[in-house]
Amino acid sequence: MLASYIDQAMEQAVYEIIEDEKTYWGEIPGLQGAWARRATLE
Repeated sequence: MLASYIDQAMEQAVYEIIEDEKTYWGEIPGLQGAWARRATLE
């Protein structure tokens, strides 16, 4: 059940690349505080 919820939330994730830092930034709308910044999209 939890895995299904996470999978559905990840389908709503939004990503963009930060050119200055050459990193990716992403968030899940509706989940306040759920965001990440990494060197690769994976």
